[in-house]
Amino acid sequence: MEEPHHRRWVSVQDVVLLVILLVGYVVTIFVPRCWDREWIEFVQRRWLSLRSHSIQNLAAIIKARLQEIGAAQSIRVAQEHHRILVEFWCGRFRSIGPRGWRPEIEIKGREYLDVALESGRGVVL
Repeated sequence: MEEPHHRRWVSVQDVVLLVILLVGYVVTIFVPRCWDREWIEFVQRRWLSLRSHSIQNLAAIIKARLQEIGAAQSIRVAQEHHRILVEFWCGRFRSIGPRGWRPEIEIKGREYLDVALESGRGVVL
């Protein structure tokens, strides 16, 4: 009879995530909210330099799905996706902090939203 597979209680990925959460939480306690934009850009630059393969993989998926866009544009979209993820996590860290999180929303490309709505198509924000 075969023994059941036992998963370790804690994996390396679990430890890495815990470290990221702790560092993010501590940083958002000490870094003023007015510096969030700079903090997000700093983390994104580090992410891009350390995880460039992740950007390339996502860009390849985007290019395969949206064949009408070029390679350079798919890379820009992948980079923007990762920037949004960093911004999301910064907000999550702020939300668990003692001062909470009060996001500001800015809609860019409003004309595209209007065109989609006027043509009867739905949009995702």
